[in-house]
Amino acid sequence: MAKFKEEVAEWLTKNFGTGVDASGKAIFVPGNGNRRDADVLACAEHREFITYPATGNPTYREGIIFWKSDGTQIINYPKQHSTNCTNKHQNTNSYFKPTVRIFKNIRDRMINDGRLQEGIAPSYFLEGMLWNVSGASTPPFGSACDC
Repeated sequence: MAKFKEEVAEWLTKNFGTGVDASGKAIFVPGNGNRRDADVLACAEHREFITYPATGNPTYREGIIFWKSDGTQIINYPKQHSTNCTNKHQNTNSYFKPTVRIFKNIRDRMINDGRLQEGIAPSYFLEGMLWNVSGASTPPFGSACDC
């Protein structure tokens, strides 16, 4: 998988110029002009099979798989995460996403002030944590987000 990430980084450098940095989990592509900074995750499709019927098609959950630089494998389900967060946002009178943004801003400020180490509270974890919160005036929203 390291070779795949290396090839993606080379392609990004060829097409978007210098400054591409593949040293982290994602590949950083700096913005210029009208283009914003971007993180690119070199990943592959992953399927977790749930059933294997004798006839018909098996059922599975669709996700992605990628590897950290130390070889650690990470499996993630971004489509399910996005659907769960969108539903939560709609069921909270559109308060969920602004609340997540508040917590991300707090996290960023704490990192900038040296009070929190970078990587301790990734956005994905904050969203999952806040997904599980139900307010006193709102009904419970079901089981935890499958993050």
